[in-house]
Amino acid sequence: MPYLLLALALALGVVAISIMRAARFISNRMRLIEDGREIGPARTIADRMVCAFLLDAGAGAHVLIDAGMDTQAKAILAELGRRGLGPEAIKAIFLTHAHTDHFGGCALFPQADVYALEAEVDLAEGRRKQGGLLGPLAGLQRRTVHITQALAAGEEVVVGDLRIRALPMPGHTLGSAAYVCNGVVFMGDSADARIDGRIQEPPALLSEDSGAARTSLATLADRIRELDSPIEWLAFAHSGVLRAEALFRPPGGAASHAPSKI
Repeated sequence: MPYLLLALALALGVVAISIMRAARFISNRMRLIEDGREIGPARTIADRMVCAFLLDAGAGAHVLIDAGMDTQAKAILAELGRRGLGPEAIKAIFLTHAHTDHFGGCALFPQADVYALEAEVDLAEGRRKQGGLLGPLAGLQRRTVHITQALAAGEEVVVGDLRIRALPMPGHTLGSAAYVCNGVVFMGDSADARIDGRIQEPPALLSEDSGAARTSLATLADRIRELDSPIEWLAFAHSGVLRAEALFRPPGGAASHAPSKI
C-alpha cells in the first residue's frame, strides 16, 4: 500500500507540473480572447476562458460554433436577448470537438440540431474515453452531448442564409473539426493565435495526437485553397482572431509564400 500511495503521489505531481507548464505556455504566448468582436458573419461570445461564435442565418435564425463551457449559457443568452431573441433562435450548433468547455451550453437550446464530425460522435456521447497524456483527467468529466447530425469530412450544411463546411482537423481530438463559413475559418482548439500574429499548435499535453495536430495544421492552407473560396479571418476558441495570411506562416516561423487566393 505505501508503494501504491507513493506512485499515486508521483503521478499526481507529474500531472500538476505538466498542467502548470501548459498554462504558462498558453498565457505567455497566446492572444487574449476578444468578446463582442464582429468577424464576417459571426460575433464572438467570451465564456470565461473560451469563445463561442454566434452567426446570423437570416429571418431570426442563428447558428452557434461551439456552445461555451457554462451549462447555463448565460453569455450566449444575453447576446440573444440583446438582439430581442430567445433560445429558440438557435437552429444549429456546430461543435469543433467534444470537450466540455465547448458543448456546455448545448442543453439550453433543445430545438437546435447539434453537428460534429463522425469521428467525434463516440467521444461526445461517452462511448469512447479521451486519449492523450491527460486523458484520465478528462475522464472525470462525465457530461456528454447528443449529436443529432454526424458530418462527413468536407460536408457542407445549409442553415438559412449560411453555408457551413466541415474540415477534419484530427489531433487535439480524433474528430476535431474546423468550420468554414462566409470568409471565416473557425478553428476550435486545432490551433491558437500567438501574440506575434502567428499560429501555434495546440499543447501536446492537451491533445490526443500531437503529430496529427501538426499535420492537420500544416495541410490546412492547401485544403482551404481547394475550396476556391476567399478566406479573410481565422477564429480560435481560446485566443484572438488572426488574418488568414497567418495560415501561410509555419507555426513560430517566418512567413512563407503569399497566397494567390485566400
